[in-house]
Amino acid sequence: NQYRQKNASTDNPLDRTEYIRNASFEMGNFTGWTSASLSIQNNTSFARKKGSFYVEKWVNQGTRVGNASVRQTLENLPNGKYRLTVAAQNLNQQSPSSRCTGAYIFAGDQKKPVYSASDYTVDFTSISGKVEIGFVAENATGNWLAVDNFRLYLIGYVDQQVMIDELARLIVNAEELASGLMSAEASEALTKALELARSISTESSEEDIRTATLTLTSAIWQAQESRERCDLLQSETATAQALLGKHMGKAAEEALQSALSEANAINSTTKEAAIEAAIVTVEKAIEDAQASIATYLALEKEIAAAHKIYNETLNGAADLMAEITKAQEIYDTCQATDAEVEVETAMLSRAQLAFNLANATPGSGAAPQVKSTNHYVPTGATQALMRATFSGSSIMERGVCWSTEHNPTVLDQRTTSYYTVNGQIYHLTGLEPATVYYLRPYVMNRTYQVAYGDEVKIVTHPKGNCSWTWDNGAPTIEANERCSNAMKETIDYFNEWTGIKGFTLKGHYGSDTPTADCSYGGYMRIGPNAAYQAIGTVIHETGHGVGVGTHWRWYSCSDTRENTTHGKWLGREANQMLQFLENKEGNTNCYMLGDKVHGWGHEATYDWFVNGADKDMHLPIQYIGGCCLLYALFIDGLCPTTDYDNGLAGYTYNFDNDTKYYLMSKNDECGLGDGLLYQRSASSVAWKPMILAGEEIGDEAAWYIKYRPSRGSYAFQNVASGKYLSHPSSGQSMSLKSAPNGQVITTEYFHLMPDRTDVTLGTGKEAITMHGYWFTWVMNSTNIAMQAAKSSSAEGGLVTQATFDYSDKATAQQWIIFSEEELKAYQARVTAIDKIRMTDEEPSNSFEPEDIYSIDGKRLSHPQKGFNIIRHKDGKVSKNLVP
Repeated sequence: NQYRQKNASTDNPLDRTEYIRNASFEMGNFTGWTSASLSIQNNTSFARKKGSFYVEKWVNQGTRVGNASVRQTLENLPNGKYRLTVAAQNLNQQSPSSRCTGAYIFAGDQKKPVYSASDYTVDFTSISGKVEIGFVAENATGNWLAVDNFRLYLIGYVDQQVMIDELARLIVNAEELASGLMSAEASEALTKALELARSISTESSEEDIRTATLTLTSAIWQAQESRERCDLLQSETATAQALLGKHMGKAAEEALQSALSEANAINSTTKEAAIEAAIVTVEKAIEDAQASIATYLALEKEIAAAHKIYNETLNGAADLMAEITKAQEIYDTCQATDAEVEVETAMLSRAQLAFNLANATPGSGAAPQVKSTNHYVPTGATQALMRATFSGSSIMERGVCWSTEHNPTVLDQRTTSYYTVNGQIYHLTGLEPATVYYLRPYVMNRTYQVAYGDEVKIVTHPKGNCSWTWDNGAPTIEANERCSNAMKETIDYFNEWTGIKGFTLKGHYGSDTPTADCSYGGYMRIGPNAAYQAIGTVIHETGHGVGVGTHWRWYSCSDTRENTTHGKWLGREANQMLQFLENKEGNTNCYMLGDKVHGWGHEATYDWFVNGADKDMHLPIQYIGGCCLLYALFIDGLCPTTDYDNGLAGYTYNFDNDTKYYLMSKNDECGLGDGLLYQRSASSVAWKPMILAGEEIGDEAAWYIKYRPSRGSYAFQNVASGKYLSHPSSGQSMSLKSAPNGQVITTEYFHLMPDRTDVTLGTGKEAITMHGYWFTWVMNSTNIAMQAAKSSSAEGGLVTQATFDYSDKATAQQWIIFSEEELKAYQARVTAIDKIRMTDEEPSNSFEPEDIYSIDGKRLSHPQKGFNIIRHKDGKVSKNLVP
């Protein structure tokens, strides 16, 4: 063996690969290696690989792969001359023949650039017993890195003279390094190592030579790293110096000058920590200075644009000039913060728009018009989605404007950002949680004519507080990063778009999990397949964690889904949400459906619940839409956690603050079609027939509505007395209570859950179709609902508390809400006495009243079942239900 070592050469190499642990990554992981931004693969794409596995980093074609590395320090390596051979590539797949830069293999201080797929070699001498080898990419210009099959060969014997020669080479390198700027620690270590190395002679022992070599090598590495930091500081200093004199805020300029003074004070006596601190300071000062320069430049451009349109003879000229003057002063003095400059830039832009609007002229073609406004608006905590259609010539801008006040205009907040799904879905951002807003779509042409669509009131959700954990159990850094990022993004979407609280997604790596899975409550496993370590998959599985396929209201409730095991979801909100996302408003053939485990949309463009990695479009609108559908399911009664045993409370009935509203039981024996809830005494309520009498309905049956966004709950204030409908903590009868100092307390708030079945009032052309709401709350951990009591008395009946009944048959717990306008129109139709035949027990439906529209503008004229109105010869009025 000694003979073979002494006779090893480039023509007769001796294999020493056993010194490399896991040399071809056949352990299926990075055992023995330190890796950054690389992952293990077992496909056949890299033709130079050996065995089953190789290491790669891939990004989309047309982009750069950047940084990555895999390293290993070889220990107890015998003295000798060695050759490291590695299969590697740094490839641009769009141009495979071009030479990409930035990647190399290395051993010790020797390295070799890597280009196309091939074997690369680097020779080095080991006399210290320790050497680092590996593959490194630094700003690599290819899009696909791959490396495998590290091999080590002894190619030359090292005697004492060779060792001294190698040490001499290192001394030369160290002396070159010593001439540059580095930290005091690195300089001191290099000086001492050089002194030791220079003391070596031909008389020195092999052990002394090895010790001197190892010491000098370590000092060189330390010096090189310190030199790199100092070189970086010098480069950043030059960048900072070049920024001085440019127009920026005074604070940014002073910070830049201070950072330069700190950097210029660095010398060979400076500690490493001080150099690192100076780098951080200069980089921060440069970043702030560049931001300030950009901010002031934006203001400068806005000032120039304002001067360009200014005309003292036009409307609003004085206001525009006042804003220009204010902006110019801010620009000239440089005293304002960047935030203040940004505000003024926005104000000047707004002033220009106001000036242009004040001087708008008709265009040459068709005037702008908002043709339709979809009144269904999905909301998050700080975002919302809206649909509208537009027409007109020379259109410059279309979008949505909003405000916390009625009738928003383009001078308020506005957006033109949209997603495309069967038309445009406009995306509003920057809203405040649990806040009332008014939205209007708008369209503006190039001569600043503006048209607005219908105003829509929305209420944003409270922000959710869902959280997540990941056990970092995947075998690679990259897999853990993919999984943890997917979980973080999923929870961000949930907190924005669902508003649920108290849910924790607990992620675990499952080596035997083919894809991913999740149980109710949030215990999730993600397997080794990288395609499923993605946002879409995690959102899908989190859907199971909050009830899809895992809660009884999904998998075994015939009231919420046709056929129970497989069929249409019957909840009202989820189907409306899907119709919005698909731009199929009112299309009854567009609905949510599913089986016992999964859900999807019928005739849907996207698989909104991402049922498989192949269904993941990797688009934000798909993830937003999926979360919006989950929120809608929660409104329909699906329970996201055990703390939400009655679904999710939310803004389910759209109302106006100053409008009177009326409540009617949906149960035929409790006043359906005629009876209304009213104040019976100073502290009690009941229902009684009122509508068919044809008389004006008094304010004792009228209610103002209030909404508590933080709780998703409604309060009902009696117009006559000012007292609030209340569900006391004990007892059965509903009551009325005052609100001292205007403070409405918990017992006066109700969760309004939409019911699932329509009811038709009247028959024929006069019929209108309505639906109701469960008025529910939780009392002593039990779900309670407001229920109309049946009565044999013609004067009506009481209203009591009852255990919440989620089934469709619980119509006594479901209440129809009429606005004052709707009730008057309905009463006029059903009491059209002159058009009702006056025959005993003979119903009439021969009159043709006008159509009735609900408060949100929908036409209420889709008869299903109804009743005939009967006027008797004695003057009494009754009704007969038509099944």
